[in-house]
Amino acid sequence: MGHIFSRNLPTELLLKDAADKDRIAAFQSIYKIVKSIESMAFYHGHYLAFGLGAGSCRRTFCGRHETCSALEGKSCRFGLLARPSMEAVGINVYKMTAEAGWDIYPIGSHADAKETPKAVLAGIVVVE
Repeated sequence: MGHIFSRNLPTELLLKDAADKDRIAAFQSIYKIVKSIESMAFYHGHYLAFGLGAGSCRRTFCGRHETCSALEGKSCRFGLLARPSMEAVGINVYKMTAEAGWDIYPIGSHADAKETPKAVLAGIVVVE
């Protein structure tokens, strides 16, 4: 069973530069929620729970580093937090959230914050 969740954010936040600390913190918060739900599931006997975050863990956690250590065959610097993104494994996040009845708006680099009511970041945790 998959448990999806989302956070509504000001549109302006996701239109900021990818290196903006508040934007990064918003993405990191999704990964922290995923980790918390995975941990709760584990301690309730669901040992194979796994979660997926929003956006690239590389940009979210290692943006200040020159490289991703995991891609170099080393241990991940943020192994307890980093997860693949939903998009990386082929999940259509817009369709999934729309089917859940949530409002979600695509926000590309040319989006107009005045015309986009809100930004949404989502995550999912699959629990056996």
